[in-house]
Amino acid sequence: MDNNLLENIKEIVKSKLLAKNIEATEAIISIAIDEASYIILEHCNIGTVPEKLKYTLADISVDIIETQYVQKEDENIKSIQQGDTTISFSDKPKAITKENIKDNYVKELNRYRRLRK
Repeated sequence: MDNNLLENIKEIVKSKLLAKNIEATEAIISIAIDEASYIILEHCNIGTVPEKLKYTLADISVDIIETQYVQKEDENIKSIQQGDTTISFSDKPKAITKENIKDNYVKELNRYRRLRK
């Protein structure tokens, strides 16, 4: 991927994270962009991510950061009862996979999908 495009995508991701009040290090942002790029390349069967998919790549990166690298405080709470204060936690945190994330963007990605040779 072109360095200018990569820097542009990083700035978009940072802006989207800032809008959602999420803090992430440069390393996490880079890892998320790499993972999102892999998801796109694998789904579309292409060699490089087209510039027209930069916002989709940024959105997938933000989804990856939100679901895999940010721990929300109330995410594991199953129920809350106020009389005599009872809080129940769920057994497992919700598992969000790359397939689930990709499913949100299939329509956009299918425009760039190629047949395997």
